[in-house]
Amino acid sequence: MKVTVLAGGGGGARLVAGLANAGCDLTVVVNTGDDEVMRGLHISPDVDTVLYYLAGLIDWQRGWGLQKESLAANDRYRELVVASGVEVDMQDWFTLGDRDLATHMFRTQLLTAASLTEVTAALCGALGVSVPVLPMSDEPQRTVLETTSGDIVDFQTYFVRHQHRDEIGAVRYLGSARPGPRVLEALRDADVVLIGPSNPMLSIGPILALDGVRDAISRCVAVSPIVGGKAIKGPADRLMASLGHEVSCVGVAKVYEGLVDTFVIDAVDADRASEISMRTIVCDTMMPGPDEATRVAKEIIDGI
Repeated sequence: MKVTVLAGGGGGARLVAGLANAGCDLTVVVNTGDDEVMRGLHISPDVDTVLYYLAGLIDWQRGWGLQKESLAANDRYRELVVASGVEVDMQDWFTLGDRDLATHMFRTQLLTAASLTEVTAALCGALGVSVPVLPMSDEPQRTVLETTSGDIVDFQTYFVRHQHRDEIGAVRYLGSARPGPRVLEALRDADVVLIGPSNPMLSIGPILALDGVRDAISRCVAVSPIVGGKAIKGPADRLMASLGHEVSCVGVAKVYEGLVDTFVIDAVDADRASEISMRTIVCDTMMPGPDEATRVAKEIIDGI
């Protein structure tokens, strides 16, 4: 079975790792709406999270960043910012690990002469990742959030600097980016397109907003990131409530109506399956480690 996964954030990346371990013929299309230039470096957080999971380098307990990471450069940078007394935003609120910095330096340097898709392929090669990892676009399309007070904040400001405390009234995807050169092909050629347990608005919405993406999907399965009325991790539950959606697996299913054929919910929510308009798969969707992620992946593939 050829599986193309739409992924963003930790939940989607964990499922990708499980699918790879389960031996699927896998391609991953990754959200880049969170991409940002930080301290002069091009950061692709969701792409890197997927790469680190596939390379076996991720800190599973934390859910992001590299294992045994150090912060010497980051701490020294903050010391310089404080000592200098500069009044401009030096982005010292965004933590970059020492080894992670090397990834961003590598990407930024190559982007002077290559596309993001090409650079990501080079990173796959350098990290020993055989699964094709495709940024959703080589062109910028930024996810921004409008607070209920009318302020516009970029994703990293909302998520990292403000620790997703803002009450959000709308999510927008700015730009007219086209899908990356292999994205539509990967979607059309797949036996199934699988949407990971990622934030529907912040991680999957930017991919689906690209021209042609929805039309290229013929068979689609999605996994709920809401379990027992709460997000497994991150702000998906609070964001859904702010935007007027029911905070439940049923609410997520309604977001995907018209696109998704089969919806995967956790066993905790088994009693809500009858309220979902599409076919459902019920299983334990928790993935605290690689073994559990592989189990979840196999159960989903067997159930399709």
